[in-house]
Amino acid sequence: MNNNQWAGIVDLSMGNYNKIYGNYFYSCGSDKYHHNIYINSQWGTCSYIDIGWNEFDHSVNSDHYGGIIDMRTASGTPYSNHIYVHDNYFHDGDDDAIYVSDEGGKINNFYAYNNVISNMTNTGAALVLIQQDANSGIYNNTFYYAAGASGNFFAIGSGTVCPFKNNIIYPRTGQTLLELVGTYNSDYDLYYNVSVPSGATHAVTGDPKFVTNGSDFHLQSSSPAKDAGISAVSSIVKKDYDGISRPQNSVYDIGAFEYRLSTLDRTPSSPPIGLRIVN
Repeated sequence: MNNNQWAGIVDLSMGNYNKIYGNYFYSCGSDKYHHNIYINSQWGTCSYIDIGWNEFDHSVNSDHYGGIIDMRTASGTPYSNHIYVHDNYFHDGDDDAIYVSDEGGKINNFYAYNNVISNMTNTGAALVLIQQDANSGIYNNTFYYAAGASGNFFAIGSGTVCPFKNNIIYPRTGQTLLELVGTYNSDYDLYYNVSVPSGATHAVTGDPKFVTNGSDFHLQSSSPAKDAGISAVSSIVKKDYDGISRPQNSVYDIGAFEYRLSTLDRTPSSPPIGLRIVN
């Protein structure tokens, strides 16, 4: 990726109804101009884009800002609508995971859910969100060391009111959580290793008790994230990262993974045998 222009391994311009599923991106990128996936609606609408079940491993960025998934809409161009980023695994990269619009336009109906972002080394942020409206959401993601020690976890720009719900937020010790110009709207998110910020309601605190910190982000049975979320996300989030239906009990779990019931609980019973109809 050596051309001196905005570009992506997967590059979408003026494209609608595209799906990017099940790919493995390894050591992709170069600098702030080169992305793993680039959605550029400066010349026309890019809408109904679905990005799911991909792995982004050791992304490269010499400038330390600009997204692995980068979405931009210029002022005066058609808005981008209905962009879904879900069930992806970002890890061990030197890049912002998701960077959404700083060209003066707006992306409506942007949803990021069931993503795991972990062990990143970038000095930017896990999420850069600029100019999203309330018809967007950051739901049921697991953020673990999702930016480098000198980076921010989330950068939220002017005009953004994108709500966070049901996320696990686990930064490094002493890390700055927010670079905030816009509004931080958090509800039923779990915070650990950081103070609960202003703008967070119904916050859950405590160690989320992953099976293995840094590598296995399933929940242990004693996790405070179990049955601690909110079902307001149900129109968007119907399953977890593994494809397990949500909720497993009556209440959503927080994070990308629902706590799994036992195999016996999840396996249909065998049909009965030896029954007789008695008249």
